[in-house]
Amino acid sequence: MLKFIPALILLMVSCRHPRYTSMHTESRLEGSWKLSYVASQGNSTKELYPEKLPEISFDVKNRRLNGYTGCNHFNGSFKLHESRMDLKGPFAMTRMMCGGEGERVFLKELEGVNTFEADEETLTLIAGDIAVMRLVRISEK
Repeated sequence: MLKFIPALILLMVSCRHPRYTSMHTESRLEGSWKLSYVASQGNSTKELYPEKLPEISFDVKNRRLNGYTGCNHFNGSFKLHESRMDLKGPFAMTRMMCGGEGERVFLKELEGVNTFEADEETLTLIAGDIAVMRLVRISEK
């Protein structure tokens, strides 16, 4: 019986190892997400994006992202460590003429993000201690 105690302790410690928890946290980010809320003074999300809501897809393994701002498409890389992230770009982006403030608000808030919280259905992007965007997972078809 005493032979198994060191093995049990090793198993318990390895499950709490930062590398294991980091991979688990990061893997929640993987996939495609559609904006449901953005912090913006004076405008609702519906007013900012009357045609189509912005989307972001994360490829965690390759640290790549692509998406739609509500007007233009973009892609680029990002930095990630556990729940900390850097989405400052630079991003390659199409340059269609955009009306309204939606794209500007989306990109400004995205640039300030430095951490996230995610579960199976919801992704919250956080700048400092303020939730600046909330996105919902887009189902794989």
